[in-house]
Amino acid sequence: MIDAYLRALGSALRGPRRAKADLLAEARDHLTDATAAYEAAGLGHAAAQHQAIADFGSVPELVPAYQAELGLAQGHRTALAAFTLSAAQPLVWDYAFPGAQGGPQPADTIVENVGGILILLMFLAVLAYQFGTRHPAIRDRLVRLTGIGACAAAATLTAASTLLTALSGNLLALVWTVSFVLVPATLVTVSARRCLRSSRPQHAVD
Repeated sequence: MIDAYLRALGSALRGPRRAKADLLAEARDHLTDATAAYEAAGLGHAAAQHQAIADFGSVPELVPAYQAELGLAQGHRTALAAFTLSAAQPLVWDYAFPGAQGGPQPADTIVENVGGILILLMFLAVLAYQFGTRHPAIRDRLVRLTGIGACAAAATLTAASTLLTALSGNLLALVWTVSFVLVPATLVTVSARRCLRSSRPQHAVD
């Protein structure tokens, strides 16, 4: 009975696998302990499980709170990934292939300014998960804003890096752009999309 209950709860939730597994493991431990307590009080095993589940709450009742926790976990992961991608770009361009910075000075300046703004915004997003989640008004919007911001950051850095690589005409720069911008940006976008999905209300299954 507990296994079926946890499967239903798990199927109604979206978020990072590890965080989801931890939540379900905690729920299992609680239900197992409650079942043992009811059995010690004289109930049969099936009746004890049923009472433990009833006390714990139905799947539809639990999904909103559990999903909020998973959404925050996914949002934090996405914010860290987007910040890492943004912060790495100055190093990539300055040290990995300096010959790629042969484009017009206005293009370099625009990309540097945009990159600096993205680094600051993603850093603030990471900080928000450390301090802002205590406030409901921030917490309720943070996950979705993180997903949108991370998608925008990945797209912006991809476009900027592609532009500078094209202006440089440097084959090595292209290799570094694919390896250190396009591939990481794709991973950030995937994480951001998961972030947006995890922030949507889920329909629980009884």
